[in-house]
Amino acid sequence: MRPAKLSLSVGAEDALNDSESFGVQQMLREKETPLTVRTFAEVAGFVTDNVALARREALTDSFLVATFGFEMRHALPRGFQAEVGVTLATFRYNEFSQLDFNSLDVGAGVSVHAEKLGGLDFFARYNFNALYTTETHDNFFQNHTITLGGQKTVVLGQTHAVFAGLSGLLGFADPTASGRTELTAYAGYHLAATRCLEADVLYRYGYYFYARGGREDQNHTLSVGLRYRVTDWCSVSATSYYVWDRSNQNVFNYDAGTAGGAITFSLQF
Repeated sequence: MRPAKLSLSVGAEDALNDSESFGVQQMLREKETPLTVRTFAEVAGFVTDNVALARREALTDSFLVATFGFEMRHALPRGFQAEVGVTLATFRYNEFSQLDFNSLDVGAGVSVHAEKLGGLDFFARYNFNALYTTETHDNFFQNHTITLGGQKTVVLGQTHAVFAGLSGLLGFADPTASGRTELTAYAGYHLAATRCLEADVLYRYGYYFYARGGREDQNHTLSVGLRYRVTDWCSVSATSYYVWDRSNQNVFNYDAGTAGGAITFSLQF
C-alpha cells in the first residue's frame, strides 16, 4: 500500500498550515528505502470567495499557483526518519494582481514511530519562509518556525484510517507584529478507494497568540481532498476548504471558502 498522506496541492497545505504536515506524512508508512529523493512540479488553480480575508464586503477572485521543489528523506535506526526540503512557489491573482507574490520555503524535520508508546508518531520541524514581491523581488516577510507535535493513527482496514494529532509552533517573524505562537489540534480520515484514487477529510483547530498588539485568534479549517494517480510520476487532485477565524479584535474576524484543482509531476529516486 502506498503511504497515506494529504494532497500535495496548495489547498491542502494551506488547510493544514504546514504545521502538522510532516507528522501526517508518517501514517500508514510502508517499508522505505534508506534514502529517498523526490523532485516535483505542480500547477494549481483556485477560486476563493474572500481573497483579502476581510470581515465585511468579501471579494471573490481566482488565482494560479506554480510550485517547484525537492525533498529528501532518510530512514534512521530505531524508527526515526529525517527529512529536508526546499519549495519555490509563485502566486498570481486574476483580478487583484497587487496581491501577487513569490514564496520560498526551506525546512528540515525528524520523526519517530514509538511502537512501545501505543504506536504514536512524534515529530519536530524547523521551517523558514520568505515572501517576495513579483516585480521588484523585494522581501516583505520572513518567518522562522519551530514545530513540535505528536499524532496517533488508527488503521481501520487495508484501505482506510483515521488520525488525530496535537502540535505547538513558535514563530519568529519580520515584521515582528506578524509573528505568532500556535497551539493546534487536528483530526482526519483517509481513504484509498482504489490503487489510484485517494480521499481525505481534515478538521484543524488553531489558537494563535500574536507577538504584538495582544491579538488572539481561534482558527478553524475544514478541508476535503481527492487525488488520482494517473501514472507513477503524474497525479491530479481537487481540494476544497473552508476557514473561519474569530479574534479578540473583531477587525480580524473572517470566513473564507476556497476550491480548486492541481496537476503534479514528480520523480522519486
